[in-house]
Amino acid sequence: MAYSIIGGVYIVHMRRVINIAIALICAFALFSIVLWLIGNGNDSTTINPFVKSLDGESYIAFDSSYPGIYPENIFASFYEAAKDGAVIFAIELRMTKDGILVVATSDDLSILSDKESGKISDLKYEELLDLNFAYHYTNGDGVKAYENQQHPPLSLSDLFNAYPYSKYIIDLGSFGNKADGAIFSIDSLAHKHNLSKNQIVIKTSCSDVGAYSLRCATRNELEKIYKYQSRGLGFLVKLPFQHIEINAWDLEIYPPSFYSYLQSRNASFFIRDVNTPSELSIVAAYKPDGIITSDTKTIFATLF
Repeated sequence: MAYSIIGGVYIVHMRRVINIAIALICAFALFSIVLWLIGNGNDSTTINPFVKSLDGESYIAFDSSYPGIYPENIFASFYEAAKDGAVIFAIELRMTKDGILVVATSDDLSILSDKESGKISDLKYEELLDLNFAYHYTNGDGVKAYENQQHPPLSLSDLFNAYPYSKYIIDLGSFGNKADGAIFSIDSLAHKHNLSKNQIVIKTSCSDVGAYSLRCATRNELEKIYKYQSRGLGFLVKLPFQHIEINAWDLEIYPPSFYSYLQSRNASFFIRDVNTPSELSIVAAYKPDGIITSDTKTIFATLF
């Protein structure tokens, strides 16, 4: 009888010990999972040259054209913007038939040049050199000031060669899910012209942007991060990007605290389409790392 009682107590005691052990193992496993998630929520990019210093002014990025003076995407526009003080160029690219990347906002040559039809992607780079990519430009007086001049397309290689110390925001949206070839070419050109790593931001849906580039957020990615962050769970999600851009008229989609949160995680925050003093005064309240403008002269005159 005594042995039965002792045995029963022993069994009950062992069950408690086993239950406690199981509970501890489960707690440890849960704790490990949380640590793993938090670890994956930490952002791996430690160097982001697009983030301004704590006491620095916002970067001014030049967006391809120079209103009233130079046409879009020709070398003279970038030259004047650099003279004004722009240290970042925001550009779109197209690829020729022989794989050369050129600075252009369209593939349609009838829009870009004096050629009545055709596409950049259907011609070799050498076949484009005789075209005038400033043909359609009209100045403030309604005059085609460059109609009879020769302004060939600007290759990305030539732009990198002229400004190897500038930073670049490159939009590959027109490539869709076929941007891999362009990304490889950008990486190769960055290496050839001795650009530093993380000196380029690439706007694409592709997850891999090469060894030299940071990646810009897509709208869907921002929505996902915002859902977590607004519930206090942002630490559970690793940022799949290192740079965000918002149009000036879309800023109110998210509260200012969300942009500050992304900046605290080492993502650079730029605001696009800021071209007037009034627009500049509005976006300044958001404390962006940079603004993107097509009128560097007006913006710099307002700032300085």
